[in-house]
Amino acid sequence: MYTITEPPAIHFQDMDLNNTREYKYYKINSTPEIPYITITEIEYLTKKEYGYENTAPPVPLPVFEYDDLIRNREKESLVKIVDTCINSKYAEYDGNVLTARAGVKEIILQLSKPQRIDVIRFSPMNAHNGVYPGNVYTLFVWGNDRWVAVGKPIRAQYNYLLFKELKTNTLYWLKNHSEGREELPFILDEKGKQKFLYFDVK
Repeated sequence: MYTITEPPAIHFQDMDLNNTREYKYYKINSTPEIPYITITEIEYLTKKEYGYENTAPPVPLPVFEYDDLIRNREKESLVKIVDTCINSKYAEYDGNVLTARAGVKEIILQLSKPQRIDVIRFSPMNAHNGVYPGNVYTLFVWGNDRWVAVGKPIRAQYNYLLFKELKTNTLYWLKNHSEGREELPFILDEKGKQKFLYFDVK
């Protein structure tokens, strides 16, 4: 129904399944090349039009730009399957994006009755260190041998923040006051894209 061919991004994303039938069992398999699955959260989505009663609103997809708002509106017809067979004791169903089971080679969904699933929404293991709606951030710039705040703390509305008149070849640090595990200094390249020290900057 779907094959992941590229490393997934470190946020919620969708696998749009090639599925036209109702099934009671669904399975996600690892591969010999990458033998373990490290998914922190997973939801099984179906269309409202099918009229299933065991549904609830899904976790929203991230918004990094205006086009994402349009994309998300196109998926407003999707709801997630809620089933007693979905065991919340497993990390991928516990609502915590910082937990994942170790050494998992397959994830099996066994529904109480056959239902059609059109999309799998998931997040891979990560440090939950991006920009998230509702979190409060302060941007700092390095100058005169110290970090200096660029304006006041701001609360994110989407999964990005807008700052005016930032300069290239300048060291910045975005501090999350709400959550997250890691924070790395970064610079901006000529196109205004973030380049993180130790990873992107050689």
